[in-house]
Amino acid sequence: MITRSKNGWQKLKQEDGVTLIELIIALGLFALVMIMVTESFTKVLGGERSALASKYIQENMRNVLDTMGREMRSAAAATSTWCCPVALTVFCTSSTVPAISFINSSGQCVTYSLRQDGAINRLQVQRGSLLGAGTTNDLTSNKINIQTFWVSATTTNTSTQLATVFFDVQASGKNTDNQDTMVQMSVKAR
Repeated sequence: MITRSKNGWQKLKQEDGVTLIELIIALGLFALVMIMVTESFTKVLGGERSALASKYIQENMRNVLDTMGREMRSAAAATSTWCCPVALTVFCTSSTVPAISFINSSGQCVTYSLRQDGAINRLQVQRGSLLGAGTTNDLTSNKINIQTFWVSATTTNTSTQLATVFFDVQASGKNTDNQDTMVQMSVKAR
């Protein structure tokens, strides 16, 4: 830069640095880039949480369906009404609560139903004998909420009965992004 002095024109000393406008523009561009990076990172984390919740639901429900299916395939027709209200049927369902009852291969009355545990619905299985001794176990973990449990049993012919079980399952917890999964299984008693 050149300025006028008493002795004429004089060149001022060159100073290195940036102006205020250059600094504001640089900070604005940096902030814009950081916002884009943060949004991308947040989306990646959300996708990972969703995938983990879906994986957890699938693993837990696979275990539940394997247990139920194995036991339901070996179900026998009820010879009395102590387990099922209708004798000579394999699968008994209730019109008031979602549940399915049957006699397993060990001769125990088995009932699968929902149990409310606070804000979470869990699938439970009750096994008992004619003498009244029995056990109750939860099949689903506290990280899974069964929103819908629906059961249908139909007779295909005089000796075979088909049961269809439907679940609408949601992962519960603070970092699950409300992952929702629907599961259906149809089992024919042997």
